[in-house]
Amino acid sequence: MFLTVVAALSVFGPGAAMAHVDAPTLILVRAESPEEFSVKIDVDLSPILGSPEIYHRFVLRNPGNDDAELHRAAASVRDQLQIVAGAAPLDLEFKSFTGAEWAEGEVIETGSAGKRSTFYYTAAIPKTTEPIRLITPVGMTIEYPLAFTVQVPSKDISVTRWLVTGMRQTDDLDWINKPRQTGPDLARGDPSRLLPAFDPDTFSWWKQFRVYLQLGFHHIIPEGMDHILFVIGLYFLGVSWRYLLSQTTIFTVAHATTLFLSTYG
Repeated sequence: MFLTVVAALSVFGPGAAMAHVDAPTLILVRAESPEEFSVKIDVDLSPILGSPEIYHRFVLRNPGNDDAELHRAAASVRDQLQIVAGAAPLDLEFKSFTGAEWAEGEVIETGSAGKRSTFYYTAAIPKTTEPIRLITPVGMTIEYPLAFTVQVPSKDISVTRWLVTGMRQTDDLDWINKPRQTGPDLARGDPSRLLPAFDPDTFSWWKQFRVYLQLGFHHIIPEGMDHILFVIGLYFLGVSWRYLLSQTTIFTVAHATTLFLSTYG
């Protein structure tokens, strides 16, 4: 059984890596003026509010800026996505909210809605010239992957870093001394048009190994309890080691095949 679980971890990684790429959490920090950053965060609120159904009801009632539940959600998003300049966190002030759009009669999926709502914050630009980075706490409920973008239009700077499951902070983004570069649609401030593709295959082999290993474990614990219970059931119902080995091997091969086809087919 141990060998089967290890094999499952090795094959679940690539499928899990791409599972949430269609709706990544987007964090855009933009220097609108010499004194102020605007911070735009696009996030699926299902895990923060408790379920897609609660999220759906929350958005449909169109909460105003003075809504207590909205302010709790805004504070949770702010606290889980900590933007730091040097050693000092930016003091984000919540400004407004735009809820996700649901079509009438649209089916609500279980687990994650896959729909992003947008929170808008502002923060004073720090006096320090130290780099900016994103830090996430252990136990964060916001879903990976995260795309963290810093833009300084006056310097034609737009830099993005990705975080995937198991990664707790980005590397430092030098928003002061970075050489000038021109990017399309920089003035529009729309990170979804500027993000480089999330492609783990461009990582070094060691980083790929770490990413897929972390994703594989996350796919099993805590997301794959049904897989674990299935294998345990086979163990207790197995009449012989040969029977157990054949059944677990068939399960692993079949699941790996369906993941491969769903990802690359």
